[in-house]
Amino acid sequence: MRNFATYGFIIIVLSTWANIGAAATQCSTTSTFSSHSGAGNAFLGDNGNCSKDAESFKLKVYEFAICTEHATVADQSMCTTLFEDTAGSDLILSKGASLPLGADVTLAEGTYTHAYIRVDNVMYLKVSHEFSSVRRDRGGLNSGIYCYSNGVDRTYTGNPPVLVNSIITCSNTAPTTATNLPTKETLSFADDNEDWVSSMVDSDTGTNLYMLKADKTASTSLATDDTILASQDITDVVITPTTAGLNIAFTVSDTVGLMLQPAGAGSTCPGGTGDCVIDSGWIGMQFLVTAN
Repeated sequence: MRNFATYGFIIIVLSTWANIGAAATQCSTTSTFSSHSGAGNAFLGDNGNCSKDAESFKLKVYEFAICTEHATVADQSMCTTLFEDTAGSDLILSKGASLPLGADVTLAEGTYTHAYIRVDNVMYLKVSHEFSSVRRDRGGLNSGIYCYSNGVDRTYTGNPPVLVNSIITCSNTAPTTATNLPTKETLSFADDNEDWVSSMVDSDTGTNLYMLKADKTASTSLATDDTILASQDITDVVITPTTAGLNIAFTVSDTVGLMLQPAGAGSTCPGGTGDCVIDSGWIGMQFLVTAN
């Protein structure tokens, strides 16, 4: 066994090692529905969707561990916990943010290939974007070159659920801390038919996601969703007799999607000047663990 002091915090960085989007799919000052439609231009294949770095988002973190294989709901015995807080620790993810790790940790010498994090399924996303010409918000109610989250909680109707209110405001006045407010996001999983599921696998990032109940067993319905266990492939971390500590970094690059619609698309973007920014959403995050 190798007993060593972890560096006293998890470092949150804007990094390029885990970018999800390519240049053509990233939001720019000239982004429109048309410029982000079609193969190679639409972020995650959704026409009108572009990616950008997270300005900030708040998560409640319960656990973080590194492992020798993927953790599951039933089995985390292959993992060593680096951080644990039964009440949850509020973490605002942005450049330079940190999460205390607490006491020293003992790790067996060897190679660690995976890591997992357990977080609350409710998070808060703050986003803003500046365009070079006028864009409008949902319904075309307001317009301007700045579009930003306004702190309004999402309201859905129908099955599958459809967002019906405006969580983005567009204005010619630059956003301030009083106007650019985080949007509450309650995360859930769904299949291609929009039906609730308790787990998802993302082969692109090597991430397995499990929705849990409050007692940390597998969730059985939307009503019992409480926390998310995310187990992820990581670059191999080798612990040797000379290892002195660990760095853990999360990427916040390309982790937000903005959804645009063209003028005349209907009630969400009626006829007028400028496309509409009708929605934003958190895409996810990846983490990197390195030994020193």
